[in-house]
Amino acid sequence: MSLILDSLKKVNSTKKSGSAVPPSLLNLKPSGGRGKGPRKSLLVLLAVAVIGFLIVLFMPTGDSKYKVNAAADVAQKIPQPAQPVPVSKPSEEPNPKPAKPQTAPMAQSPEFDPTAANKQRLAAMNSLPEISRPAPLPVPQAAVPVPETQQPAQTPAPETSQPQQQTPAAVPAQRTSQPFVLSGRAKKEYDRKIEYNTLTAQASSALRSGNNRKAEEFYAKAMAEKVTKPTLTGLLTAKIRLGKLNEIQGIINNNPYTADASVISAAALEMSEMGYSDRALDLLSGNSSGTGGGQIYYTAGIIQENTGDYVRAETAYRRAVQLNPGDGYFLYAFARSLDVQQKYDEALKNYTRLAEMPSAENGLRTNAMQRASAIQSYLDAADRKTK
Repeated sequence: MSLILDSLKKVNSTKKSGSAVPPSLLNLKPSGGRGKGPRKSLLVLLAVAVIGFLIVLFMPTGDSKYKVNAAADVAQKIPQPAQPVPVSKPSEEPNPKPAKPQTAPMAQSPEFDPTAANKQRLAAMNSLPEISRPAPLPVPQAAVPVPETQQPAQTPAPETSQPQQQTPAAVPAQRTSQPFVLSGRAKKEYDRKIEYNTLTAQASSALRSGNNRKAEEFYAKAMAEKVTKPTLTGLLTAKIRLGKLNEIQGIINNNPYTADASVISAAALEMSEMGYSDRALDLLSGNSSGTGGGQIYYTAGIIQENTGDYVRAETAYRRAVQLNPGDGYFLYAFARSLDVQQKYDEALKNYTRLAEMPSAENGLRTNAMQRASAIQSYLDAADRKTK
């Protein structure tokens, strides 16, 4: 539009000055006379057309919906500040009632109630199973305390709606003791004891099962390691059962400190059970000069009593009581041998002596007292008959 107005002005100025019209404006000049100014009617018509175009362009329509409101458009583009959400304070009552949430406009987000959320979170935590933590290990006395500046600060974990699993504290590995290793002389001694115990166990098992040859072999090997009363007694028993009676005295002579009265008496009783009573009495007679003579004579009395020789049994028991007067078994065997031979006066005397012996067992003393009472009644009845 401005271009058309400028062209009209130039045409008007050209007409007044009488100069020629520019070639670009030749089409605007009237067809009647080139070089003359344009008609006024044409200019008026042109101006009316321009004004009408401007009116049509800027005139608003009747519908209010299509009104241009630049201020409103600018206001919508500017972000509005967020309105603060009202926060309800927790009630101080023991059982507060949850407040009713206020209805918010459609443009705003629904109101958030932190009190209700905390209650839901607490209920979720209370429903979880209890996790038992391991007891802390005692700190050794030699442990060096860590300075406070080096200890990491413990920051509380943020509270979340989901429960966190508690991991047990790491237990420090306990120091295991090193295995005890023997070497040198100690190892040899340990191996010797192990071998000795193994041999004696095998020999005892073979002897109980009747395998006398294996028992003899194992006992001999055990005695090569160490000579004890059980191994010596076992070896003598195995040899007696194998019929090797001639080797018994030689083994006893080779072990004078171990072959005491108990070992010799056991060997003699084994001989007597195997049917070698005479050889058993000879063995006892040949070894009766030691300190355990009372045990030797007592064993001889048992063997003689088993064979029915009560006279010799009485002699052996008498000698045993003389050597060991405080032994209740020796005294009871002697009194019984007299009682069997109907030597009631002497038997009553020894029974009464045993019943009054403090060192004797209660069973022996009771039996001796009862037998003494029976003998005394018998003797009183016999006296009354003679009178």
